[in-house]
Amino acid sequence: MAAQARRRSGRPIDGSLDDPVWRRLRVVLLGSILLWVLHVALGGETLGGSLLVALLGGATWAAAASMLLLQTAARRLWLLLLAACALLLILFGPDHTGRYIALGLTVLFLLLRRYAAYRHLSGKRRATFFLLGAPILLLMAFGLDVSEAFSAQAAGWFHGTLFNIGRYCVGALQIFWLLSLLNVFFRMRLHSWRLKPKLAISAMLLAIVPLALVVTFALLALLSTVGGSRAMRGRAILHDWAATTATCTQCAPAHFDTTFSYRASPDGTQVEGVPPRALERLIAALHAGGTPEAIADSAVAIPPVQDAGITDWEPADTTGYFALGTEMWLLRLRGVQGDTLRIDGFLLSRRPLDRLAGMLGCDVGVYASTRTGITVGGEDLLVAERDSSQTPEISLRGYAPQHARDEADPTAPADEGTNLRIGASFVNGFQLVSEGLVIRPFILHLRATPRALIAEFIGGENLLAQAVAWILAIIAAFFLILEAFALFLAVRIAGGITGAVATLHRGTRRLAAGDLHTRIELPNRDEFGELAESFNEMTVAVRHGQEQAVARERLERELETARKIQERLLPSGIPAVPGFEITGTSVPSRQVGGDYFDVLSLEDGRLGIAIGDVSGKGMPAALLMSNLQASLQGQVIHPSSVAEVVKRMNDLLARSTDPHMFATFFYGVLDPRAATFTSVNAGHNPPVVLRAGGKIETLHAGGLVLGMLPNQNYRQEAIELAPGDLAVLYTDGITEATAPPPSPQRAASGTPAGTDAGSAADAEASAEEDPDLMFGEERLHGLIARLGHRSASEIKQAILEAVSEHAAGTPQADDITLVVIKRVAA
Repeated sequence: MAAQARRRSGRPIDGSLDDPVWRRLRVVLLGSILLWVLHVALGGETLGGSLLVALLGGATWAAAASMLLLQTAARRLWLLLLAACALLLILFGPDHTGRYIALGLTVLFLLLRRYAAYRHLSGKRRATFFLLGAPILLLMAFGLDVSEAFSAQAAGWFHGTLFNIGRYCVGALQIFWLLSLLNVFFRMRLHSWRLKPKLAISAMLLAIVPLALVVTFALLALLSTVGGSRAMRGRAILHDWAATTATCTQCAPAHFDTTFSYRASPDGTQVEGVPPRALERLIAALHAGGTPEAIADSAVAIPPVQDAGITDWEPADTTGYFALGTEMWLLRLRGVQGDTLRIDGFLLSRRPLDRLAGMLGCDVGVYASTRTGITVGGEDLLVAERDSSQTPEISLRGYAPQHARDEADPTAPADEGTNLRIGASFVNGFQLVSEGLVIRPFILHLRATPRALIAEFIGGENLLAQAVAWILAIIAAFFLILEAFALFLAVRIAGGITGAVATLHRGTRRLAAGDLHTRIELPNRDEFGELAESFNEMTVAVRHGQEQAVARERLERELETARKIQERLLPSGIPAVPGFEITGTSVPSRQVGGDYFDVLSLEDGRLGIAIGDVSGKGMPAALLMSNLQASLQGQVIHPSSVAEVVKRMNDLLARSTDPHMFATFFYGVLDPRAATFTSVNAGHNPPVVLRAGGKIETLHAGGLVLGMLPNQNYRQEAIELAPGDLAVLYTDGITEATAPPPSPQRAASGTPAGTDAGSAADAEASAEEDPDLMFGEERLHGLIARLGHRSASEIKQAILEAVSEHAAGTPQADDITLVVIKRVAA
């Protein structure tokens, strides 16, 4: 139960693991950040950088793995798996195969984790870990790349091994961060958040985010549609330039500013213009028919091409775009298969691309990979043309004439940073590689500024675009109005919920402070309104309950006072009488009972013994009992017979009490010298007399109960008590003590025995339905007969125990009063 409570409140399940897990996570957080900083500062290809990345990455990954292995089953097995990964990295050295196998085993290790360690963290630490881990994941995913040109195997065994270890640790940490953040996100508990931010986030996710996604998708679709059509038109223009050049070189577009021509004949070769640097390499490839043996004899050395999906091309007469080193040429080839090779070339440079950009109305670019390592005389063409740190590629740009140029850099527009890629298309082309000439398309991509796109739609010359723009604007305005209404409704709903909750909270705080007259007034007609009504009803019930509790407490104090008075009315001690044992007790069924007994010392050494049972229970019975006791005390002081005493008591009670109040009463006078007992029974349970020989007698002589009718005559009787004789005076609380009903009856009533539900009223009802359940006079007589040889105190105790055992936990239905008189042997 405690663990469930901690889980609901967001506290850690096991507080002892909170700090160890957090310490390891801090190491992982700091190590990942330092790993990124080292990679940015030193790079991952140098020996020093590889060493530091391997050491720091290994320590960070070890901290992450040790955190994941806290309280993990089969811990040794997983440690062996991770040790096997380290061994593979060392055994394979600079070979990437070992790194790939180790990463595969690590992925298996991370996927089979339950990530239970995060549940030991407090909610605040989990939130901190997630907020810090999200940007670190981005740094780990996109900021730790290495150059594809770096070869671990070519760097040497030690350097290559360190490089592979570092890359393995980086890959393991990347997967660790991804799975850890996903686990924390999907198991995130928001118990510590207030209700208002929860509702605000819900409204944003349900209203704003879908709209943003729809708008983003619509913009991307629009851009792709506009850009796609322009890219197709740009490709058609480039193909048209090639077709025009194939028809006639004099008809080639005039916007090519760099051209050359090559003529070969049996008499020699002739070159005009500015030829490409790889011209000899191109001629060798054309004459050799693309065979590697012939190409290897050329002055231009080219390594084998490794790009997938490239198609070999058998040289033939054609016109097309050729990637020669870092230049893109439009070439017209004639006489390839003969001895009169003719090549006309036009450089695809800035001028023709500006022309193309002007025709398309947006900036254009040409991209083609040149990862061929073409060298001329030991010099890399890429290095000769550009800085060696740049990516080996052909990247040409052309700008539309309407874009303003930066005076400091006339090759780029002023708003270069705001350009958007709006489309791209593949254009058929050829590339010169070590195997010869291959068919390899290049990419024509388009860029435009948002201002240019907007200007195109609202330009006066494009009425259809303006119409489409207005329709889209109207639809967008309609959607914005709907979103505004939705957002307003969401804010109102959230405000209504939080306001109702705040009002309920204030009401509960006032109630907790003791203000039982507080009420919560909510205009809501929803569940919150019903909750407020229930709260008000509960407040009224609590107030009434408190009033009843105060009244009950006052009544209990009064009853406690009456009980103390009653206890003082009962005899505090019984005088010792030579030759007799006398004992008595009274057990009330409530705090104040209606039973009464008394022992009075009379003149001449006689002893008056009285026992009574007043009708009713509680305070009225106690008051009548006190009246009965006072009447007896007032009458015994006048010398008279027992019958006269009882008669005068009846007259007093009849005049001073209500007609429905009465009392059964038995009074007797014991003369120890004569060993006689003279008594009057006024409607009381007849006392039992057990003779020493075992004979049982009862004392019935008397008259009507006291207090019912005045002027009643009572008859007295006298008996002699021989040594060993016994007299037991009792009230009906003994004979009417009721046993619990049988099991079927309890099952039918749904009341288990010995519970508060089995009240005294239920016991009396059960006794009326089945008299055999009562203790009864017959059982009492038999018990007294068996106990005759014991002392008076033992007999009293045995009778009380027998009655209690008979009731078996059933609540006491009536007062129990018992007086035992025994003549001891001479």
